[in-house]
Amino acid sequence: MENKDRREAVRYRLDEPVRVSINEGQECFDCQLKDIGFKGAQLIVSHRIDKDTYKTLRIRLSQECVVNVECWVAWHRIIDGYSLCGLYFSKISNEAKEKIYQFIRHYCAGQIQKRWWNGIKEITDKGGENMMKGDFVDRRIFERFPARFNLRYLDLFANREGTGWTNDISAKGLGVTLNYQVAKGAPVEIWVDIPGRPEPHYLRGEIVWCEKTDEQNCRAGVNLERANLMSMSTLLAAR
Repeated sequence: MENKDRREAVRYRLDEPVRVSINEGQECFDCQLKDIGFKGAQLIVSHRIDKDTYKTLRIRLSQECVVNVECWVAWHRIIDGYSLCGLYFSKISNEAKEKIYQFIRHYCAGQIQKRWWNGIKEITDKGGENMMKGDFVDRRIFERFPARFNLRYLDLFANREGTGWTNDISAKGLGVTLNYQVAKGAPVEIWVDIPGRPEPHYLRGEIVWCEKTDEQNCRAGVNLERANLMSMSTLLAAR
């Protein structure tokens, strides 16, 4: 499963002109495709695409290759009057994945043979970051935001409860400090206390890395079961 997840997270640098239609042709424009994978892409467009919005895209990668995806605009940066935006594919069919794969095979054969592309370099890496903890490679398509909230969690492997706090948040994961070391791969249920709200915010995920910081505490990364965009909005609003 881990190898499959990593393959699907690979992003390939292209810098190719493409044609994009948004929301069934309501908007249609030419743009530059910086990179693409099965879980997302980056585009440079001449006008702003608002982040934190859902879009239905029709991307013409070439004359013979057109893919339809549902996506979330996870972030954007304005650079020299152009908008660089990161897209998370919230819904993509196997047919679309196959088309992307064939397109990548044609244009990125050297990258496929050499290595995974480990993120956007130079100016484009402002949209994400690459971090390694042990043998877990975290290629984040969502921005992380510093945020501290107290939390309670249940380690489903050890059937043990604990407490801690968040260090940073994104729609797909959390950076946390916990009061005991949790095994990598452990499924966890988390209840985040939000000031001013009567009930804690519930999340579920998996520990993808964990390292001890002192005799009692450890820092860990939690990969959420799915991209929880509403959760991120709730937590960001409470920061």
